[in-house]
Amino acid sequence: MKMRKLFAGIAAAATMLAGLTIGATTANAADPCTVTLPTASTITINAENAAQLTSHTFKYAKIGDYTADNGVAGVKTTTGVAAASIKSALIAAGVEEGTLPTSGDLLSWAVQEGDLLDQTGTKDTWGLGSSRAFADSLKKSLTLSDVLSDNITISDKTAKLTMTSPGLYLIVDNAAVTNGSTSSSKSLAMLVGTEWLAAQSCTANDLSTGTINMKNSVDTINKTIADETVAVNKDASYTLTTKIPTYAGGLARTFQFKVGDQFDSQYAPSMISYKSGSVVVKVNNAELAGTDYTLTYYDANGDPTTDLDNAAVKFDIDLSSYVRKNGYDQTKDTANDGKFNVFTLQGAEVVVTYLATVHAQLPLDGVKNSPYIQIPNDPYDNSTLTTIPGPGKKVFNFPLVLKKTDKTTGGTLDGAEFALKDSDGTTVATATSKNGGLVTFEGLDADESGTTYTVEETKAPTDHILNPLDKDLEVIITPTFDGVNEAREVTQVVYELTDNMGGLASLTSSTITEYPGQSPVVNITVANVKNLTELPLTGGAGVALFSVIGLLLVGAAATVYVKMRGTKKALRA
Repeated sequence: MKMRKLFAGIAAAATMLAGLTIGATTANAADPCTVTLPTASTITINAENAAQLTSHTFKYAKIGDYTADNGVAGVKTTTGVAAASIKSALIAAGVEEGTLPTSGDLLSWAVQEGDLLDQTGTKDTWGLGSSRAFADSLKKSLTLSDVLSDNITISDKTAKLTMTSPGLYLIVDNAAVTNGSTSSSKSLAMLVGTEWLAAQSCTANDLSTGTINMKNSVDTINKTIADETVAVNKDASYTLTTKIPTYAGGLARTFQFKVGDQFDSQYAPSMISYKSGSVVVKVNNAELAGTDYTLTYYDANGDPTTDLDNAAVKFDIDLSSYVRKNGYDQTKDTANDGKFNVFTLQGAEVVVTYLATVHAQLPLDGVKNSPYIQIPNDPYDNSTLTTIPGPGKKVFNFPLVLKKTDKTTGGTLDGAEFALKDSDGTTVATATSKNGGLVTFEGLDADESGTTYTVEETKAPTDHILNPLDKDLEVIITPTFDGVNEAREVTQVVYELTDNMGGLASLTSSTITEYPGQSPVVNITVANVKNLTELPLTGGAGVALFSVIGLLLVGAAATVYVKMRGTKKALRA
C-alpha cells in the first residue's frame, strides 16, 4: 500500500494526527514568503468530558523533526529513533515492504508520499485504519519518557503539554483513572504534531493545528431505588444504569464487560435477599434474552451459588459475549488483528432492573447494596479487569413497640392479641403481648411525611376486657433522613398518637435515635381494665363511659318494666 493511502484523510483538529500537512510548498510560488520553522512546542489535548483528562499523566516519544529545506515544509526522523522502528510501523500500517526505499529517511519519504497525516476523529474510527496501526506499532518499539508534571496543565476539558521542541510526537496515556464512582479509561496512543501555522509555512492552511482529541471514555454506573422504605415481606425495586464502554481499538476476542451488585454479607441474605427471576436486562431499551448474557450469583466467599434465600450476597451479569458478537465481524477483519470493527453498540445504554425481598427489621442506618461495572479499561490489555463502583443505595424500615399494662396496678399483661392495619384498613401484621407485656411490630414502612397505622386489640388479656370505648389506637410514624447514597441515614423516628383512648394510651418514647438491640424501645403504653368502673370519668372518656352505663341502665329498666307488667297481669287473672 502506498503512503498516500496511509496518510490520506480529512483535515480536522480532532484527528489522530492532528491535521499535520507535510510536504506542502508555499501557497504561491511568486510569493516572496519564506518558510520558517515554528518555535511553539505545545500540544493541546481536547476532551468531551473533563473526567477524560482529570488526573491523567502521559509519556511521549518524539519521532520527527520539522524541516524547511528549499522552501518546502517537511519532517525527518528524530535522532535516536531507529529506522527499524519506522520501518516496522509502516509495514504494520499496510505498506508493502518491497515498496519501501532502501536508503534515505523513511519518515521523510512517507510523509512526502501522502497529503495529510490524519484520519477522521470519530470514535468509530479510533481503532481502525493504517494510521492507528502505525501509532500502535511505534508505541511497542519506542522508548517513552514521562511528560513532567510541570509541563502538563489540565483545565476542564483541555490539557496542554509542553514538549521539548517542535515536531511530531507519539503521546501515550499512562493509565486509566478512577475517581470515586467515575472512571476514565486509558487512551489509545496519539500521534500529533506541535503547532505549525500557515503564516510560518507560507501555505493557505496551517500545516499542523497542534491539537488532538483524547481517545478514551468515561465509564460510570448509577443506581436508583423505587422506594427506600420497605416493609417486611415486601420487595425493594432497584435500577442500574450504565453504558457499554467505548471499545474502538480494543481486541474483541478477549473483551470483557460485566454489570453487578453486592449487599453487605452482614445483613444479606438473612435480612434481605435477591428475588429469583426478577432480573431484566435492556440495551438501548430492548430487552435481552437470557441467552444473551450470563447471570451468576455469589456467596460471601465469592463462590457461585444458586441459593438466593440462604447464601447469595452478590450477582454479576456478564455481557462480554454479547458485545463481542455484535461488535466484531470477522468477514470485515481484513487486517486479521481481531479488533472491534462494528460500533453500533458502543456507548449503548444498559439498564438492569431487579428486586430484593426484605425479611426482617433492618438496622436504623439501613442496609446498603452497591453496584459496579467491570471492564479492562485499557484498550491494549484485556487481561485485567478494573472494577468501577457506583453509588450505594440503602433500604430502611421501622419498628413499633407497645407495652400492655393493667390500668389499676400498672403491672404488665401478656396474652393480649393485636392486629396492625395500614391506612387502607388492610391488616399488615398481628402480634401478642409477651415477655413483660411487649407487643412488637417489626419492619414497618414509613416515609418522611408520616405514615399512619391503626392498632386494634382483638383479644384482651385474661381477666380483662376489651376497650369498651369503641376506639382503636392510631399511631403516626415519621422518620427523618439525612445524606445521600451510602451516607443516607435516619437521624430520628418520631411516634405520635392521634388519640389517647380515654387515657388508656400514652407515649413512652416519642422519639428514638437508635435501636438498642435486645431491649427494644417501648414507644407506647396501652392499658386494659377488668371492668367498666376502672375507666376514667372525665372528658370525652367520661361521657363515653356514662353513655355505656346509661345504655345498660336503660336496658335494665326495660327488663324491670317487662317483669312488672307480667306481675300485674298475673294478679288480675
